[in-house]
Formats: sequence, structure tokens, C-alpha cells
Amino acid sequence: MAIGDVKSAITFLGSGQAVDIQPPGTEQWVLHNIYHPDSVSIDFWNGLDKTIRFDQRTGKGALAKFNFHLRSDNRIRVVNDSLASQNIGYDGVQTL
Repeated sequence: MAIGDVKSAITFLGSGQAVDIQPPGTEQWVLHNIYHPDSVSIDFWNGLDKTIRFDQRTGKGALAKFNFHLRSDNRIRVVNDSLASQNIGYDGVQTL
């Protein structure tokens, strides 16, 4: 992949499950949007022992027009807080 390529996905999560939005070790990304149809928690996480929960959303919505800088060792984790399964989506661009 190349600098400027769009990075996006939609992931199916069961209740209480999480997805890490994480570039591979050779890439860095800027994440712009996270989409959720029901309640979620959003963490900034290093994958080991440091977690910052910086947002909790109730109901459907999006975190839009952000600039989260991600590497393989610093990522965003989205946790499905809903009692039902849901799809979580995101998009951003590769910067390295």
C-alpha cells in the first residue's frame, strides 16, 4: 500500500466484543471517522498495559472529522457496549 491510500473497513462485533483499528508495523495511518449503529466505547490503547477511554457513545452515531494518528503500537479500540451485535466502520488514510 502507498501513502495516501484509503484505509477503511466494516467489522461485525458481538455484544462486549472489541475491534482494534491498527495499522501493520510498516505503516502509519490517520483515522478520520468511526461509525456505529448502537452504543460503543472508544479507547486509545498501546496493546499491552496502557489504555485511555476517551469516549462513550449511547445509541447510533459517528465520531467524524477526527485526526487520530495510529501506529501498530498505538491504536484505537472500539468496544461494542450494546446488548446486540452490530457493525462498526471506520475510514482514514495511510501516512507512512
